[in-house]
Amino acid sequence: MLLNPLDLRFMLLKNIIIFILFQVVLLKATNTWAKIEFTPRIALEEEYTDNLFLTASNASEDFITTLEPGLSLYAGNRHLQLDLDYALRFRSYQENSQRSQTDFDEIQRALANLTLWPGRKFSVLAREEISLQTIDVRNAVNTRNEIVNQALRYYSLASPRLHLPLTKALAVDVSYAYSREDYLDRRGDNTEQQRYEASSTYSLRQETSLSLGYTQIDQQAQRQEGYRQGTAFLGLQQELGARLLLNARLGQTRIDPQASASLDGQTWAVSLSYEFNSKAKILLGYNKDFSSSIINGVFDGKSLTADFDYSGKFDFSLGVFLQDNNYLSQLRTDRRLGVRTAAKIPLYRRFNFNLSADFEQLDFRPDNEEVQRYNIETGLDYAIAKGRVALSYQWNLNDSNLAFNDYTNNLVILNIDLRY
Repeated sequence: MLLNPLDLRFMLLKNIIIFILFQVVLLKATNTWAKIEFTPRIALEEEYTDNLFLTASNASEDFITTLEPGLSLYAGNRHLQLDLDYALRFRSYQENSQRSQTDFDEIQRALANLTLWPGRKFSVLAREEISLQTIDVRNAVNTRNEIVNQALRYYSLASPRLHLPLTKALAVDVSYAYSREDYLDRRGDNTEQQRYEASSTYSLRQETSLSLGYTQIDQQAQRQEGYRQGTAFLGLQQELGARLLLNARLGQTRIDPQASASLDGQTWAVSLSYEFNSKAKILLGYNKDFSSSIINGVFDGKSLTADFDYSGKFDFSLGVFLQDNNYLSQLRTDRRLGVRTAAKIPLYRRFNFNLSADFEQLDFRPDNEEVQRYNIETGLDYAIAKGRVALSYQWNLNDSNLAFNDYTNNLVILNIDLRY
């Protein structure tokens, strides 16, 4: 029986405290190789928006003040590695004060990763996360907007793993993972998942390795249909040159929903990466697998991606993606084609110029809705002794063939971020 997320509001904070106490005990006991980095921070942000609720008409303007104190902690030695980031994000809306976020449940933001016995034959991974997630891609969305089509998710993961080298060329891996997702928003469907995997890997030579294994997933949800998925897979990792690497994994899967008919299919995970040099690289990928959505149950998803990254005298990234998601429990298909690009260019001394632009073409069936989404953001940031000051402008357009789903949104954001 899944618990209501409101009953779990202190879950992450409790686990973070346990993480910290645990690592302190171990570090005290074995401090020979210990490393600790602790960085407190505070951010203050003022934002103007001309369409708070992303509506087609009767747009509501507002000024939003955000205060976010937080801290980051890294601690590590031979026995553990802990990487923690935690913050409290207070939001005050001048014209819509009832939307202000001050309750402990809704202001937490966190990411904590803990590895016990890293690099050993037996290790344990644990992860805790509190973050905003988009509820439904069909609805109005802007990732800077924290009240429209967004849900706060509490995510937990614990995974013991066993790696057994049998020979120099052959190894066996066995793992178990328990995870759960809990949403403060009642629209979110809380889930609980157990994942079992066993595989063997054989290295033919330094450039080639083959893997063979089986994965089973058991998932339960609060409202949507639960399911069991079993996948037998074959994997290949091949160095095609000093800079070219191929990873491929092909699986034969069977998914058994609790109430509906079983479904057989194939899963794919293929990536090809090429490093031009230490500053530039390109990554191509194709994936096909079953996944769960926040409110619409399980879907059969396919995605094709191409990403280019450069980091040198300036930073530049360009990504293209194509997605096709078919839902199992309802007559629904979502298709997305998008381009995303971002650049950061140093100007005079401590000044940087930032520019990002996103475009998406979306096709929603059987609603017969076609949407074009544009997002452009530009701004300047200035580095100061203990942080940075940034001023930016963002423009958003949602252009649908259904007029009542059209909207535009302009934002101006001033941010001061201090670290100690």
